Amino acid sequence: MNESVSLEEELIAFLQMRAASYNMCEPNLSRWVDCMSDVQATKQLLDSFLAGLSISPAEPCLDVGCGFGNLLIALSERFRHVSGIELNAERVEWAKRRCPSAEIVCGTAEALPWPDDHFRLITSTDVFEHLDHSQQAAAARELARVLKPGGYAFVTVPSRYQISDEHNHVLFGTWMPDRFRKLISMRLHGTYLQCWEHSGAGWSRVFERADLAVALFPQKSRTLRITTSRFHLFARKPQMS
Repeated sequence: MNESVSLEEELIAFLQMRAASYNMCEPNLSRWVDCMSDVQATKQLLDSFLAGLSISPAEPCLDVGCGFGNLLIALSERFRHVSGIELNAERVEWAKRRCPSAEIVCGTAEALPWPDDHFRLITSTDVFEHLDHSQQAAAARELARVLKPGGYAFVTVPSRYQISDEHNHVLFGTWMPDRFRKLISMRLHGTYLQCWEHSGAGWSRVFERADLAVALFPQKSRTLRITTSRFHLFARKPQMS
């Protein structure tokens, strides 16, 4: 790679190549590349979550499903001890290059390699919908296990009732039985990504069953403002009595 090309430019070129291999076409390709590389949008999301919270910069924090490292970069600007875990080894290497100060491991959300009560803050954006129902339950329990009493978790997930399926771009795709959703996506795009979305109440139950206190904030659809497309979940581990 030409030394005059920045790491971020190199990442974008890589993402464009990878998206092409996934048979993505515009505008889906550009949206995916932006989502995977946009640190500024991630910083704004983190700022909105941390507003009003008082967490010391010395407290350790974790990003579950850290991908290419956007949230790790944002977290590292606020905290001194940042960790991340990611299943995809290729993404782990990119995250290490982009955020060398962070501790980044290759592994699953269902088996976090950290001790109990270790992190004051945990983030996980657009990860849980890619886990099946048993994996979601296991990952929520692990998140609760490594979170310190009184600690916070911030999770973003899509709604079960979107107008346009954000992963497969099928109109009302998330409302359909999975086999129909897959059939239509394959005919329209030649690709399909299986996801396990819930309603707001369903997502809350995933984390409440792990003994976390949950506050749910619906995010309105950009297409039709009266509908909810995503949820921000703010979970807290109760203080020990």
